[in-house]
Amino acid sequence: HFFATPSFAFSPVSGLFPRRERAAYTSRCTERRGCARVNEMAKYVMEVLTQPWKLWRKPKPEEALPEEAETPKTQLISTHQSIMEEFVKAFQSREDHPYLRDPIWRQLVYQRFLVARSWDLQKAIKMLTEALDWRTTYGTDDIPYFPPPRGFLKGYNTKELYRLYERPMRDDKKLDRMLGLLREGYHGTWHKWDREGHPVYIERSGYCDPRVICNAGRQAALEDGKKKSWEEYLLKGHVLFMEMGCHLANYQTRKLKKPVYQFVYICDMQGYGWSHIYHPVLNALKLIIENDKKNYPETTRYAFVVNAPSIVSIAWNVIAPILDKRTADKVHIMGSNYQKRLFNVVDPANLPKFLGGTCDCENDCVPITPAQPIVVFKE
Repeated sequence: HFFATPSFAFSPVSGLFPRRERAAYTSRCTERRGCARVNEMAKYVMEVLTQPWKLWRKPKPEEALPEEAETPKTQLISTHQSIMEEFVKAFQSREDHPYLRDPIWRQLVYQRFLVARSWDLQKAIKMLTEALDWRTTYGTDDIPYFPPPRGFLKGYNTKELYRLYERPMRDDKKLDRMLGLLREGYHGTWHKWDREGHPVYIERSGYCDPRVICNAGRQAALEDGKKKSWEEYLLKGHVLFMEMGCHLANYQTRKLKKPVYQFVYICDMQGYGWSHIYHPVLNALKLIIENDKKNYPETTRYAFVVNAPSIVSIAWNVIAPILDKRTADKVHIMGSNYQKRLFNVVDPANLPKFLGGTCDCENDCVPITPAQPIVVFKE
């Protein structure tokens, strides 16, 4: 098709056809040959000959900054009011459930589950019903997470957070021992807020040791008589962190007087290599992701994977199919040139120095040195 029309018809110096005649000639060629691409290619050739500088490579447009991403789902309630009303009626008999007892948090839970099922009423009812049953069976609403284990909650006023806390104070020696072992190979913590008020979780993935993480779960299973698989013990630790995050979001909802029910995740991949691709820990990760999809839907605002080496794309190909598509679309994988986009979401004052921020928490914002066995503390 490139040679479908005579080249002289598009010569800028031939003078054979003025512009109108050239357009008419091209149109006639298109009709006669029945090929829609002739006109397109003709225009392209004309551009090449008359404006050759357009052949130069154009700079790749910058990706949309997170603030230009999809509209927060909180704005969808007004357009789905009738569905929300039916959903509320369906769970009136279960409002005494610990997860739905708080009227403010209950509204956010309803919204999350409806959005997760694209406002399909029956699917959302089924999903939340199964999640409530899981919480009852698993004892999720009885898992104590305060006082927080050392190193897993940094930069918050815990005295303020205690005001909303209604569970027993944490006194689980077995779980503490597992978290103590886990801390030697896992380096992540809840750390302050983003610009919109969402809790931020920072993980130094490149410094994590997947073998130590797995051994922490195996040791916990051994001490408990192997009543459950070792992956289940890691899942329990993760559920504790998720419940802590939900508490932070509930606190912010009341403080800011606006809905806050999502988290921002930052994974620093500096130092990440082939040794981190450890099959057993991927099995545990799959279990955790599947649990979050069912029981903690729509809790991800953004996930930033920074300082990502090329090997991360391999790991992402393993993880992405497991994730919900809506969640996968919120993941931003970046190399070392990430600060502009990250600072757009999180104020540098709330970021540790290794991410380009100015925060300097006591004993490091996200410690990477092996920790001593966990000590429960109160403020």
